[in-house]
Amino acid sequence: MTGGKVETFALLGAQQGILYAQQLVPDSPIFNIGQAVWFGRRLDPALLDEAVRRAVAEADILGGSLLAQDDGARIAFPAEPAAGPATAVHDLAQRPEPRAAALHAMRADLAVPRDLTGNDLVHSAFYLLGENESVWYFRSHHVLLDAYGLMLVSRRAGELYTALAEGREPRPRWFGRFADLLEEEIRAEAEPARETERAFWARKVDGRSAQRVPGVLGSSGLDDYAKPPHRVTAELGEAAERRLREAADAHGVTWGDIVIAGWGTYLSKVMAGDHVAPGLPMMCRTTPTALSTPAVSVNILPLHIDVDPGATVAETVRHFAGEVDLVRSHQRYRRENIAREAGLIGTDGRLSGSQINIKAFDYHLDFGGATGVQQGLSTGPVDDLSLSAYLDSTHGLRFDLDANASLFDPPSVKRHLHRFVAYFEKFLAAGEERVGALAVADEADLRQVVADWNLGPRPDDDETLLSLLDARFTRAGADPAVVFRGESRTFAELDASANRLCRHLLVTGIGAGDRVAVALPRSHDLVVALVAVLRCGAAYVPVDTAYPDDRIEYMLRDTRAPVVITSDEFRKKLEPILEGMTGTVLLTVDEPATSTAIAARPAGAVTDADRGGRLHPRSPAYVIYTSGTTGRPKGVVLSHRSIVNRIRWGQSQLFALSHRDRVLQKAPISFDVSVTEIFWTLASGAVVVLAEPGRHGDPAHLTRLMRDESVTLANFVPSMLQAFLESEPDPADLALRHVVCSGEALPRRLALELADRLGVTVWNTYGPTETGELTFHRVDPRSDSAVHGGIEPLGRPAAVCDCYILDRFLRPVPPGVPGELYLAGAQLANGYHDQPSLTAARFVANPCGEPGERLYRTGDLAMWSDYGTIVYLGRNDDQIKIRGFRVELAEIATVAARTPGVAHCVVVPKTAPSGALVLVAYVVPDTGADLAGLAERVVHTTGENLPDHMVPSFVLTLDRVPMTPNGKLDRRALPDPDYEAVETGRPPAGDLETRIARIFEDVLGLSRVGADDDFFQLGGHSLLAARIVLRTNREFGTDISLRTLFDHPTVASLAGRLDDSGTPS
Repeated sequence: MTGGKVETFALLGAQQGILYAQQLVPDSPIFNIGQAVWFGRRLDPALLDEAVRRAVAEADILGGSLLAQDDGARIAFPAEPAAGPATAVHDLAQRPEPRAAALHAMRADLAVPRDLTGNDLVHSAFYLLGENESVWYFRSHHVLLDAYGLMLVSRRAGELYTALAEGREPRPRWFGRFADLLEEEIRAEAEPARETERAFWARKVDGRSAQRVPGVLGSSGLDDYAKPPHRVTAELGEAAERRLREAADAHGVTWGDIVIAGWGTYLSKVMAGDHVAPGLPMMCRTTPTALSTPAVSVNILPLHIDVDPGATVAETVRHFAGEVDLVRSHQRYRRENIAREAGLIGTDGRLSGSQINIKAFDYHLDFGGATGVQQGLSTGPVDDLSLSAYLDSTHGLRFDLDANASLFDPPSVKRHLHRFVAYFEKFLAAGEERVGALAVADEADLRQVVADWNLGPRPDDDETLLSLLDARFTRAGADPAVVFRGESRTFAELDASANRLCRHLLVTGIGAGDRVAVALPRSHDLVVALVAVLRCGAAYVPVDTAYPDDRIEYMLRDTRAPVVITSDEFRKKLEPILEGMTGTVLLTVDEPATSTAIAARPAGAVTDADRGGRLHPRSPAYVIYTSGTTGRPKGVVLSHRSIVNRIRWGQSQLFALSHRDRVLQKAPISFDVSVTEIFWTLASGAVVVLAEPGRHGDPAHLTRLMRDESVTLANFVPSMLQAFLESEPDPADLALRHVVCSGEALPRRLALELADRLGVTVWNTYGPTETGELTFHRVDPRSDSAVHGGIEPLGRPAAVCDCYILDRFLRPVPPGVPGELYLAGAQLANGYHDQPSLTAARFVANPCGEPGERLYRTGDLAMWSDYGTIVYLGRNDDQIKIRGFRVELAEIATVAARTPGVAHCVVVPKTAPSGALVLVAYVVPDTGADLAGLAERVVHTTGENLPDHMVPSFVLTLDRVPMTPNGKLDRRALPDPDYEAVETGRPPAGDLETRIARIFEDVLGLSRVGADDDFFQLGGHSLLAARIVLRTNREFGTDISLRTLFDHPTVASLAGRLDDSGTPS
């Protein structure tokens, strides 16, 4: 706007919200809105041009310009409105497909970002498509018009065209004025009813964030809006229109209410939840001025509603209709205010979910006797999916589905609309049928996810882990089998040692079906002990001696292990634990007398007769204890059949290990990855390379070991892999060919960094302790088509292992729809040791399999991708993975609540400034409890009873645990810990302390660390400790170990340790 007198006004509330959103993505075209008006004959281009110019000039907002001022943006109008833009004319009649060419041109125009301060916010074009067909295209920026405003301008253009064509004066301008509309909005904000509306929305939203429909591309962030949405259309025709109107009459609701209910229940199924919050665009035009003024007043409001799968369709429709009426009666309270008051501004939270827009207008326009049919070409920004529903005499019932192009590709949008249409047809016809009984998967979907993407069963054979090992030991003989501290043992030597120890155990009474605890450090003796226990026909129970005494005692009592195989180093820890236990003895294999007795046993092969019977493939091979919800761990019993299948598919579907391979064994034996690190390696004739005890988390040690021993395969938890890469291993020093990642979600960036820097093949595998790894995915650095949300997929099911993603009714869901992941096949555990009720709850009948087949309920949320890979989406309970270990938060909370003075406790994972996941315990003290030192007492109690990775890093005291109106924990209301807290406030003194403090700050992501702050109390853990050690050694030329940091966890004490020694430690 140049020269002349102007008048400026504040922006409408809707304009302010759109302007703010557009400024977040200034180069995005998503706020362009446009329409096509299709005619069955040619219009007069000159008359159309004149009619559009006049209609635009009469709409004062279309002549306005946005101004940036100190007190915020304003809109300025000239005293004399200028004529609207010329209508460009394009003759496409000679094109092979004129209609498609016109649509392409219109959508190309909509895809161009517009400068809010420019003069291109409004555009008009006319396309000649043939003798009897043409189309008028009109586009505006959403900050000026909404769909209703667009319709007003179009109707006025039709009136003007008709008058010009008939040679008469049109009726006078009837548009309302922007200034009057703004004044109405200002008055409404001062009305007493505004407080009632505010309170209504505060109760309705209650701080809850709406969920997104998972996209196949998995993008997130502001770049989601870089491209215009994809759109697909389905015309159901007049028959569907008739059925919809009849259903509306039968239920006593509007046809729009039924579509909203259908879309809402569909969303509940594709998002696997009982609560949905679709966005409802409300006109907010309840006065004559609002109804006649071209502007933007649309208000997209959340329909927070619970979907009861047990309710009938009729009950559900009425429930939705009532909630829609409530939203409609409170539609004038602006969306932006609701989001701000709910605490969702500036967060990842979303006020509403997928939109449902009921287009209940008459979309027919009269242009001088020519009937034009309006077609909306864009809906503005789409967070995930947006459904528009039309019901008119021309098309019958029609749906447009728009989808965020950063989340969905065109085929996935078509599938969603196809599924919704099929589901809605069932929904319309259901009546008294329960909503939960309506499925979204069709026969083709079921065939694909149940049969095509699972490799199917293979007949059982008699192979056991022991028979695989025996066969390899016989063939490999003099080949190296295990290397520890540079000393190699051959297969023959390992075989003989295991036989001697096995015979010693048999003499003590160990036999088939027994449990034998193994509490040994990583060493030759450890591998010998594991093989020996299996040779007895018994199952080994790995015991991590770093566990608290109480946990070890529980495991030994629970398994009733008659023997604990240990070393002299750990005997002193175990003897007090066993004092109160009868029937359990220690076998200290490196104690001289015992060692001599074992060595005197025969080294020949142990037969079935020696062990008292033939070993069965379903016989238990090992029992691993994992976190449990009751406050006690649970023992998972895995069979020989399970590990044999894991070895077989690893050899055939991952890579074939041979005598040329050397495999790093660093996982604690209480971690199920150790099973494949040891037994897959031995069974394939490769060499097990044992990491130094206590240094499996030390990247520098691992790098040296992998270099010195020419390791070709290593397993990493992604968080440990990050620390390993930060140690900057030189690929020229390594023989590494494959890296297998498991235990945590694998970020795409980390996988690519590993592949690029070390030139290795990267694999992602998945499997809980109850099955072992049974999916696999080879990372493809050239394509991210399978990646979702920056995370590599879990992969495909392995041989003789089936994966099912089921809804709450145990029905398979189609690709792109979340559900719970269930596992089946050869690798399923026998169950939980001595816990039949828990076993029955987690191992359920397979509805997709043969009678007697079982499924394991993982509790993991997942979905099938379009490529047949499984995408991980999170948990449906309070179980998490931390540092690769499965953790039940309820177990930690139960133990923490035993602390004297604690009445109640909840434990929640939080992401610390370092990026690491830390555990935060929120405790409600007993009435009158002494709060001094309570946090320290909670840490002490959990540390005495739980493994290190389950001890909370922070403890916060609350008056009460915040709950949602539905009685669930309100995680959003839990305060974050003060990561910057310092214990004494004493700053670092001297150059050494200052440099160490800087390392602490960098690794922990903190701005300040005091000299006496404890690294672990600031949220540090073993993996971050490895980074501290790495940085310290690099900066000071030392060779300290993780043990050094555990013993000297403050800046001052670590500086004193370095200063005192002056030499590496």
